This record gives sequence, structure tokens and C-alpha cells, in this order.
Amino acid sequence: MNAQQVFLSSQVNISNKLSYSKIIGENNYGLFILRFRDYNLQKEFAIDRYTADLNLVHSQSYQMDKKEEGLKFILCDSEIHVITKARKVVSHYAIHCTLSKIYKKYPDYPLPEGFVNFKELFVEYSEKKQWVSICIPFKSQNGNFSIETISHNLVDSIQQVSVLDLQNSVQITQVESIGVDDMGRLTVVYSSRISKFNSEKFEYYWIMPFEQKPTNKSVLLNPYNFIENVKIKYHPLLRQFAVLGLYNFQNEEGSQGLAVFWESKQGKGEHLPFNQELVQELAGSKIAESKGQLADMFIRNIMPNASKGFSVVLEQYYINKEFETFMVNGMPQTGANTVYNYNDIVVLQTDSNQNMQWNKSIRKKQSSMGNYTYYSSYLFMAGNANLNFLYNENSKIDNRILLVAVDKQGEHFTKVLLENSNEMIQAIPVEGKQVSYNSFVLPVQIGKGINLMKVVFP
Repeated sequence: MNAQQVFLSSQVNISNKLSYSKIIGENNYGLFILRFRDYNLQKEFAIDRYTADLNLVHSQSYQMDKKEEGLKFILCDSEIHVITKARKVVSHYAIHCTLSKIYKKYPDYPLPEGFVNFKELFVEYSEKKQWVSICIPFKSQNGNFSIETISHNLVDSIQQVSVLDLQNSVQITQVESIGVDDMGRLTVVYSSRISKFNSEKFEYYWIMPFEQKPTNKSVLLNPYNFIENVKIKYHPLLRQFAVLGLYNFQNEEGSQGLAVFWESKQGKGEHLPFNQELVQELAGSKIAESKGQLADMFIRNIMPNASKGFSVVLEQYYINKEFETFMVNGMPQTGANTVYNYNDIVVLQTDSNQNMQWNKSIRKKQSSMGNYTYYSSYLFMAGNANLNFLYNENSKIDNRILLVAVDKQGEHFTKVLLENSNEMIQAIPVEGKQVSYNSFVLPVQIGKGINLMKVVFP
């Protein structure tokens, strides 16, 4: 593994009001860090601007209305775009990168009358950040599940609005993923729950890419097999969208491989099975021989690669309960703890011919309860030479922060970036971000304080 430069900032200016930090991104004005109260991101937030080597330049706080909640922060050449929602409107602000001024970039857009669930509001932006789309599921006047989309051109200040009536029941339908490209084309995948033979199945439909007015009908993605964890990704070399998901032909829990559906093939899918050696390594030889599937796997990252395929990262995640019996005044009492498990990472590499070039596993075991879950999972960065993964080795006092690099042939190398000396060290991978082609930044807890760590590759 090539040598990296590692920078550590002084402690971040946190308070009880703004105790969480998340990386927004980096441009010619500097590196921008969002600080906020909790995950609802309500009432107020602050943005800190740092130099490239993590010296604080300026910090600015911003107030939101009482019922307003932040959805997405998008860093462009000279502005930070902030998308928020309130009880009846969606707002689009902009902050100049000097942090001097916040203003409405577009007029407030009223939410449709039948909109009831804030958790189902999606925001996505294009690769070059020319377009941002806001997808709002709602119940139309005739009772159908419908989608209203607002697309903003961040360069030319153009706004497009479209409404899709899916003619499905609201109770069984939900949006799974959306995508927008730099031409303003929007695409949506939604699922519909059906009951058959005393069991439930989810059918996934792809609304093919469109501009302004949707003219194409929805394409059913899984008429013969079961897929899950479906996501949309745009491939800039092929200039088309693909939908990726995990499939299982056996109508059982778990996944047997990766399904890829291309725009140019009108949703016709290719199924790429997991390598048997991979399944045997992670799940055991008996499962590999009988079912050839992996349980509790989720798609975490999808990255277009130079082979005109994708690098797809899976992580094993599941929740279990630990029960404990103890005595209180001579009477037995039972308590339960919820344990969150973020375990092995799997990297899949495909090419333009829909071949699985290689599969690679990275062994990782992370079990945590309550607030310690905040330090679980990993930070992903796609570099020129390697795919890089940063994570905590464990959540104990003797934790080490590990960096694993996977090269183009699927070989991997492990390096210790930081380890405890006199104070406990915990990376916060879920709040980090790749900020350039060769660097990433993330918050790190050192003792009782929060610092920023930047890793720069040669």
C-alpha cells in the first residue's frame, strides 16, 4: 500500500446544541463541515470552513423555522445548496462559500395535498451537480399512489415539475430509489407489495428516464425472481442509468448474487451469482453447497468503474436481542438489549459485458448497542488505484482505526492509521466523505473531544 498523508485538526468547536459533525465537501474555497443538533436537523445548524490542511477559517450559524428540517447539503463551485422541508413547503436555499449570506435560491414549493409522510421524501443530485431532484410521494385525489418531482438546474436556475400517477394503492407502494443525470433526466424505482399463497412478495418497477413529462411506462424488474435492496446508478462512460439489486431465485431470505438492469435494454436484467468460494468463506460450506446464498447483505455503495461496469460494496447488517434474567427483591426480572451488527464487507467487480470479474471479502465484526452504533460500519473511497475502506477494529478502549485497500485485481492490503495511546480513539465513518479524487475526511473522537482527520493518497 502506498504511503498516505494523515492530517488531524484541533478539536472541533462542538456544543450541546450542535454536537454532531458531518462532512459536506471540499472545493477551491476550502473544506466545509456541517454541525447540527440531532438527526432531524431542525431549528439551527452551523457550517465551518477549513483550509485543506484542516485549519479553521470561519464558522457561521444559521437558524431555521420551528417546523423546518434540513434534507440535503450540496457543495458546488461557489455555493452550498440547502434543501429543507416544512409542514407544507419544500425550500431551496443557497449559501455562498464564504458563508457570508444565505438566501432563497428558488421560491418555496408547496407540498401536494395528499403528502403525509416526511420520511418518504427523496433528494438526489447529478454527478456534476447540475441538477437536483426532489421526489415527493403522495396520495392523489382518486386515492392512488402518486409521485410529484421538482427538478432544479443549479447552473441555469431552471425548474421542472412532473406528476406520475402510479395507479397503485398507497398502503402497498413505496419509492425505493431515484436518480437524475446532468441532462435533467429523472428516473424512479418503486416497489409494490403483493400477497400470494399466504406469503408476501415485493414487485419492483422502474420508471424509465424522462425529461419533464414521463412518457414511458413502468418496467417490471423481477417477474421471475425475488430481488431486494434496489438502487439506481448513472454510468458516465455509458451515459445511461442502471438499476442494481440483490436477487434470490429460491424465494427465501438471503441473496444469491447481483442483478443488473440497464436503461438501454429497457430493464432486461443480467444475474451475476456470488462466487462459491466467497459464499463458503462467509457462510460455511454446507450453505454454499445447498443454497449458494449470503444472508443479511445490503448494498452500501455503487461506483462506476473504467471497465464500464460497477464496483459494488455490500455489508452484512442485522439486529438481534440479548435477554438477561436478574433478581429484584427476590423476584426474577428479564431485560433485553438490542444489539446492532455491522459485519463483513463484500466487494463485487463487474464489467460492461455483465461478467463478474471478481468477488472479495473483508472480514469485519462490529457489535454495538445504543450510541456506540455511531462508530460502526465504514467509510468508502474510490481512488485511482484502489478501493479504500476505513473502519474501527472494535469499540473498546484499545481500538485501532484500520484502512483496507483493494486493488484492481481484487487483492487487499491492511494498514493501521491510528491507534490508542493515552486516550480512546474512535472514528465516525458514517459522517465522513470522499472530498477529492485522492482524499477523504471524517470526524474522529479522541478522548472527550471531536477532531477531523484527513487522509490524502499520492
